[in-house]
Amino acid sequence: MKDGHQKQSIVSVTEAARLLGVSRVTVMRYIHSDILPCTNYPGTGKRPIRRIECANIESFRLQYKQLSQIKVDGNIGQQCGSIILLPK
Repeated sequence: MKDGHQKQSIVSVTEAARLLGVSRVTVMRYIHSDILPCTNYPGTGKRPIRRIECANIESFRLQYKQLSQIKVDGNIGQQCGSIILLPK
């Protein structure tokens, strides 16, 4: 690459949250609901280290944009499976 840096192909949950503009907890909800795929690596203790492929984040963004809008408690939101995504 021209700049000498290799483009990152996987990111942490925290970085995925930053890229998607949501909280880390929201990304974990997406993962647990099988909305956003991730890879688990052995971690310390009982918690795995979760990494998300950038391609999955981009795919998620495209799907999120294509979802129909619904009204929830007076707010316009988008439904992704059983989770309702409200804009910021």
